[in-house]
Amino acid sequence: MTSVHAATNGWSLAVKEGGTVFFNNGVFSPLGFPDSATNSVSYAFAVIECAEPADHATLFDAPCSIRFMPKPFDDNETFFYESQLSNAVALSINAVPTNLFTAEAAPQLIEAAFDSPVPLNELYIGGAPATAAWNQSWSGGIAELILLADPPTQEQLNALRRYLALRHGLAVPSESDGGIVSTLAAMGIDTSGLFNSVFLVR
Repeated sequence: MTSVHAATNGWSLAVKEGGTVFFNNGVFSPLGFPDSATNSVSYAFAVIECAEPADHATLFDAPCSIRFMPKPFDDNETFFYESQLSNAVALSINAVPTNLFTAEAAPQLIEAAFDSPVPLNELYIGGAPATAAWNQSWSGGIAELILLADPPTQEQLNALRRYLALRHGLAVPSESDGGIVSTLAAMGIDTSGLFNSVFLVR
């Protein structure tokens, strides 16, 4: 993925710090795929950081975008949109089906199941690409992104949640590690030795 816009006409570029891509304090160009990317996405995992949700801040811009609803008052709860026009998405936050977001400094897991597969060249990460004047940049960081062409099986879902929970210190419930490594390997996920055992011999 690359920035859709250069740092001109009101746009800034996201920055990478310690493996996390941050969209903070500005109007940032979203990240997008090339027009030649015609594969589709049915299910997405995003490990995010967001301590201060902003109205209309957009995590995924798609036929059904995942962005925060505006809050009429400062003390209102923060919700993600779950439907737009004729499109919908089912959201889970930290493995709990909900669109109610609780701001935290710690990483959180956002899962999105799109009702219709989204072509990669119509999916944007971290904001809406149309114009900087909309100011819909994501308000925080994105530490990891996993996009699936097909909805995950329960076994795959558990394996991915377990992997992301261990890697990023997420408070996400998951089942035991049995079969997780082989499941992730079959999906093409490189765990970088996360589930290896270490023996220290003196």
